[in-house]
Amino acid sequence: MSFKLRVPCAVSVAVVVGSTGSGWAKLGKHDDDVWEAEVDLSKVWGTGGRVAVCAAYESSADTYSTLLEYTT
Repeated sequence: MSFKLRVPCAVSVAVVVGSTGSGWAKLGKHDDDVWEAEVDLSKVWGTGGRVAVCAAYESSADTYSTLLEYTT
């Protein structure tokens, strides 16, 4: 699935796949704070699994904030 979103001031954006958060896919940054990537959701699609879009706002931070979360 394609993810493309604008996240102003973020230093890292990732899609977390699965209820345990074991699958992280980092998005690549483009111009104007646009982040983009193709992420494989086949393991959770139709299973009620969790998918979340998360962002970090400090370069030294290991903490990500959840921007969007949904169930497949």
